[in-house]
Amino acid sequence: KAYGTAEEAIEMIRFFSPDIVFTDINLPGMDGYRFSHEIKHISPEVTIIAVTGETVSPSMVSNSGFDDCILKPLSLEKLNRCLMNVEESKI
Repeated sequence: KAYGTAEEAIEMIRFFSPDIVFTDINLPGMDGYRFSHEIKHISPEVTIIAVTGETVSPSMVSNSGFDDCILKPLSLEKLNRCLMNVEESKI
């Protein structure tokens, strides 16, 4: 489900406890980095994937609480590769 703001999404994450969250880094209000930290505070086991058009360093991704990052434009191939990487890292 898509939400209009990070704050709305956080409330739903508290309620639904999803296994995975996809988010952009550029969000209205709270940016994706802070959003990721908030999610990990609520539910540390949630997998968070950043989907962005920005160039992001691997250290910035991991230091921000993201499990991985997909550069736009999004494709099924990129999504598949990302999910396999995340799955392998959690084993």
